[in-house]
Amino acid sequence: MKTKETLLLFATALCCTLLFYRQSWGLNVPAFALLIVGAQALYKPELRHNRSWLWASFITIVSALAYYFTNNSGAAALFVLSVIFSSGLQMKDSLLAFLPLHAFLNFFIAPVALLYERITPTFATEKKSISIRMFVVPVLILTLFLIVYASASTRLWEQLSSLFIKTDATFILCFILSFLIVLPIIRGRIVGWLSSIENLCEKVIGFVSEPKPSDDQLKINRLMKEALMVFGGLIVLLTYLIILDGYELIYGLTMASLSGNLHASIYILIASMFMAIGVILYYFSLPVIYHSHFERIKWAVNVWIALNVVLCIICLVKNNVYVHELGLTYKRIGVYTYLLTTIFALLITAYKTNASLNNWLLIKANTWMVYGVLMIFVCVPWDIVITRYNLQYTKNPDIAYIYSLSSQAQLEYISITLEKDNSEEQKALLLEQLKNLKYYTMDDLQSRQFLSLTAEDHRMLYQFEDLQKKYNLITF
Repeated sequence: MKTKETLLLFATALCCTLLFYRQSWGLNVPAFALLIVGAQALYKPELRHNRSWLWASFITIVSALAYYFTNNSGAAALFVLSVIFSSGLQMKDSLLAFLPLHAFLNFFIAPVALLYERITPTFATEKKSISIRMFVVPVLILTLFLIVYASASTRLWEQLSSLFIKTDATFILCFILSFLIVLPIIRGRIVGWLSSIENLCEKVIGFVSEPKPSDDQLKINRLMKEALMVFGGLIVLLTYLIILDGYELIYGLTMASLSGNLHASIYILIASMFMAIGVILYYFSLPVIYHSHFERIKWAVNVWIALNVVLCIICLVKNNVYVHELGLTYKRIGVYTYLLTTIFALLITAYKTNASLNNWLLIKANTWMVYGVLMIFVCVPWDIVITRYNLQYTKNPDIAYIYSLSSQAQLEYISITLEKDNSEEQKALLLEQLKNLKYYTMDDLQSRQFLSLTAEDHRMLYQFEDLQKKYNLITF
């Protein structure tokens, strides 16, 4: 590595250590996101013109901010995933499907590769010797002068002593760990044998996606008829299924059968989606696309996609009825997210078939679409949304489920319920729950440092202080 690259890695690792050493996440997560994105851009300036890397870096920062403002574990997970993706995108822009494999392998291999570089025979060359002297000699000289100056200044000696006391073995281990984490994220180098596998897969995908015209007209005619029969049969089956679901939704749907009916529809939709995309990729990759009557297949595919969209809408209506009667949960929100993602994927597939794009572009576009939907999903404080919706719009909200979500949801439930016209016994019970929440949650938040708290933690503290003043909880 070059000198400036080495200094950048060490500086980034040191900043990472100062952010997280004996600290919770809090505001440190957005700071770390900006640190990583900035370090990657400095390490490889050409990344600033890479649209995929810019998009992944944008999601990295957004997910970090989403975690700070919502305290959502899903946002934290997407943040980690985005850091991995932004690292992988430094290697190759086209093969997005290989990025998780690249990044995770690099996380373990990059430190070993760095050690291998240091101990190879070239280590003894003049270039390596100069590189070593550039660090060792200045460090020795500065250390010597520092000892001399500290011996002459009592205050400097006290400050150095205090610094060494704070910089214990745990801090050093944290710095080493930070360096090992930062190294693969910033360097983003691909392993040689993995690159060979990628090139082979890319050739296969390209060959399947862009077939050459065939002179065997008999085979083409057979494939044409086969494709029309397959898509025609699928259209008939899906139309019949939609009619049955629509009839049951209008006339025969009861709350007793709603849950099983909804889950069955979702399972059918999932299977239908995978089968549909697989069939489309298969037939659109064969020489049949050069047939003079290929427009018939394209029309059948468009009808099939439209029917899948209709099935998604029916499932959305069922889930909406389910939520209106029984309230929001993470699983029901997940159903909404999956159905909307499916509709987007179907529209992208329709665009692909009509624009005659290759299969790889379809896979890549759908991957980025799912990535973007996840970014939007984690920006919402779902615990608070679920609590408020269930208490406001559900006749018999599941209080046990609300309490199982998080401390934020519990405090929101207590705050909303106290505003209602409750009996004295109910009010006393709620205030007792609020005191227990203070013991287990508020004291812990108040004991943390400012940067370790998220915006949601601050909101909880302010909300609790308001309740404390309003109901004279200081006397308890």
